[in-house]
Amino acid sequence: TAKDYLSVEGRKPLLVIHPVYLRDNPKHKEIQDRFNCDDNYLLGFAVGFPKSGDGIMVKYKVNQRKFEEMQQEREEMEDDEYDED
Repeated sequence: TAKDYLSVEGRKPLLVIHPVYLRDNPKHKEIQDRFNCDDNYLLGFAVGFPKSGDGIMVKYKVNQRKFEEMQQEREEMEDDEYDED
């Protein structure tokens, strides 16, 4: 499992990409609408960072433009959820 992989010190970070099939039902239709997706497939992803037993901070690089885009999308989704209440 990912947890087992990441519990071993010295391992590299793990990126997992999940293709997600959306069935034809109202809940999945809502997801398709939220992400402006015309297809029945979405991609999900997870990032895992390995255990560091020595307490040393490790720095990772991130694509700043993509990170800001993702933050903006997240804020818009939260605003949409708030508006629905």
